[in-house]
Amino acid sequence: MAYVGQTGRQVKARIKEHRGYIRNFKKETYTDTTVVHIPPRGGDLKLRLSQREMYWISKINTVTPKGLNESWSVKCFL
Repeated sequence: MAYVGQTGRQVKARIKEHRGYIRNFKKETYTDTTVVHIPPRGGDLKLRLSQREMYWISKINTVTPKGLNESWSVKCFL
């Protein structure tokens, strides 16, 4: 099962946590991280993050029952 979500933590700290889980077989056995860069001309970073989150939820189909995301919305694109 897959889950797509945002984190406000530093990428380095989050990757270390994933590695620890994998090493100890505690939780995830696989992870992939996409870093969303701040738009060069400014813009709404929260909106951009929400758009990327919805894009990946749709692309890899992680809405229940096939995944762990409970919902999907296009509101952030309007």
